Amino acid sequence: MKLEPLNHPAPDTGPRAEPDDSRVHVAIVHTDPRALQALDRDLRRRGFAVTATGRPGGGSRGILPETGDVALLDMRSPEGDGYAILRRLREHSDLPVVLLTDSEDEVEEIVGLRMGADAVLRRPWSPQLLAERIRALSRRARIGAGQTRAGANRLSLPPLEIDLDKMTASWRGTALQLTGTEFRLLHALAERPGHVRTRDVLMDRLYGNDIYVLDRTVDSHVKRLRRKLRDADPSFDAIETLYGTGYKMTLPDPAAGASLTP
Repeated sequence: MKLEPLNHPAPDTGPRAEPDDSRVHVAIVHTDPRALQALDRDLRRRGFAVTATGRPGGGSRGILPETGDVALLDMRSPEGDGYAILRRLREHSDLPVVLLTDSEDEVEEIVGLRMGADAVLRRPWSPQLLAERIRALSRRARIGAGQTRAGANRLSLPPLEIDLDKMTASWRGTALQLTGTEFRLLHALAERPGHVRTRDVLMDRLYGNDIYVLDRTVDSHVKRLRRKLRDADPSFDAIETLYGTGYKMTLPDPAAGASLTP
């Protein structure tokens, strides 16, 4: 089935989704009704459940996805509503977000990632690539959310163990001697394994919104946290720096024996 001729993604000859992907729910926020319908139809054809929202011919201000495993967010609104929706969404939810853009300027991509987007795709994109990105983000989110909480206030992500009540953590069975700030930083990185945590998000988690701190302050805390983790395990390399954006933590996937990466 071909997509609409206006603003449609690049032709795709790749395989269709496997049946188990039917449980992945995609929320689309789009301002172009024809492109929205094309995305809706193509994703349903590939086995995804879809909720599509948008205002025909108008901006998308005030529209937030209420349900879904992954959100697709159109950035083409002349009012710049895509950023506003992304900002509001990140204030309330960790729902994985893919930004869809026409822009060839990498600045838009960087800004989107800094604001909390998980991926950016530029038109024309491959529908198969979009589908695979959605699956990957949904898979990571499911693993991160259900990964094994031994109790309501305990996060178990082997080889990392975090006790939120006692504010203690261990790596490969070795207790980590962390400050309160380092503990909050570790928790912020570990609760969404494989996801980018921007410096702004980390600053809010460490200090709240009522204090101004420099990016370098977060970098210094990450450096000290890495040092303590390497004291426990000299081969530790689970915290990755994304220059100009932030950090992410990659942890082993106990189900597949592989690392949780984007």
